[in-house]
Amino acid sequence: GLGGFADSIADLKLGELLDTPPPGLDEAIAIAKVIQFTKDEKFSKFTRIVFDTAPTGHTLRLLSLPDFLDASIGKIVRLRQKLTSAGDAVKGIFGVGEDKQDDAVAKMELLKAQVQEVRQLFRNKQTTEFIIVTIPTVLGVSESGRLLASLREEDVPCSRLVVNQLLKVNVDDFKAAAAEARDAQDAITAAMASSPNAEQFQTYAAANARALKAAQAAVNFCSIKEKDQARALEMCDADAGLNSLDRIEAPLFDME
Repeated sequence: GLGGFADSIADLKLGELLDTPPPGLDEAIAIAKVIQFTKDEKFSKFTRIVFDTAPTGHTLRLLSLPDFLDASIGKIVRLRQKLTSAGDAVKGIFGVGEDKQDDAVAKMELLKAQVQEVRQLFRNKQTTEFIIVTIPTVLGVSESGRLLASLREEDVPCSRLVVNQLLKVNVDDFKAAAAEARDAQDAITAAMASSPNAEQFQTYAAANARALKAAQAAVNFCSIKEKDQARALEMCDADAGLNSLDRIEAPLFDME
């Protein structure tokens, strides 16, 4: 029985706002809460606060969240005004009065102010630094380049790049081990061919064959990974944005 009232507010599309909060909203609220903590004297002993942000897409949405909230809060305020003008019947359906609607809008305005404070913090070159962490793959470096471009568009300070999980092994050592296993296999094969008791070498031959296969697989794997990582690092050097950052290289460890 609302008549044309439903049609008049259909353009607000509030369901999209309320049912699907944007990626980054949780992070923004959490960061706003931490900012509140830092204003407490008992937390003044800390000199660094580190946020390990979500993947690139979520992080960029987090940076653009204040603009989204401006538009969303505007929709909610317009809805409140239309509900107020619709009369007591509509208020009864929604089960809220004008005071509660005003309270909700006030809370949204407070949230917007907190997220705006986060936005300002991210762009404060005196207190904040955004460090990009990537892995040495073509995809990882390409994504990092796009992230850096977006950060600079948003005027977020970024001066360092960490390249993680670099394979720090000597491939030549693997090649030497594989060559030794291959020579041993040739010697065993020759001994078996000239020995009347060839069966006594079969156990050694089988074991060495397995060792040779494993060594060759290790050589192939490490050689391919080394080339892939070298290509990724070359991309870092070639990217005009990434090569302007101080690069820190971290090895791939044999444990978490």
